[in-house]
Amino acid sequence: MRTASAILAVLLSGLLLTSCSSSEKNWRPATEQVYLPKYSQQVPQPVYSRLRWVRPPQPLPPQTVNFSGSTKLDPILHLEMQNARLEEIANSLADSVHYRSYVASGIADRLVSIKLLGTVDELALEIERRQQIKVVVDHENREIRFLADKVLPSFYQKEVIENEHKSNY
Repeated sequence: MRTASAILAVLLSGLLLTSCSSSEKNWRPATEQVYLPKYSQQVPQPVYSRLRWVRPPQPLPPQTVNFSGSTKLDPILHLEMQNARLEEIANSLADSVHYRSYVASGIADRLVSIKLLGTVDELALEIERRQQIKVVVDHENREIRFLADKVLPSFYQKEVIENEHKSNY
């Protein structure tokens, strides 16, 4: 039994010695990593201050368009349609200059054949003269209106009629 305990003691001491031993690599002194100096083919960008002066929010000023003394250049259009309704002519004329169109219902179904060349205003005057209708080209609101000759165009008035909101009942 003594031999067994001696063998067991030797085995335990061997196990303790091997488990406590170091498994690290050999020690090397710490070296500082060195990189190449920075270089660029262009000049360095200017550095601005990170602080900015800002104004408090406020409404934008009204846009002012400075027109020169030269005349406005309008595109020349060629409009040729055979047996087309006035509504189709108004739509094609308005679409060619990216405007909206409106045609009075009383004249919308008239069949017309036209072959015209000119600016939008010239085409509108010629259609107005030939068909005896009223054609209004509104550049400010980007709209072309075909109205019956008896109906005069009326626009919104800023004047308020007194008691217009009250009913007559």
